[in-house]
Amino acid sequence: MREIHARVVANPALAGPVLLNLVRRADRSRYEGSPCSGLLTDEEYALFEHIHVEHQRLARRLT
Repeated sequence: MREIHARVVANPALAGPVLLNLVRRADRSRYEGSPCSGLLTDEEYALFEHIHVEHQRLARRLT
């Protein structure tokens, strides 16, 4: 999560508004949400799903 956050914050113009928003929400969820038991927050899971879908979409374009 930290690496994704660092990369997106370092290059926000390359991330696009949807990814940037998801990263910000996921980062904020760790601090503003209820105590986490080490599992993903809903916002972190939404970020994971977005990355997974985009990865699959881009991978299909290469085949």
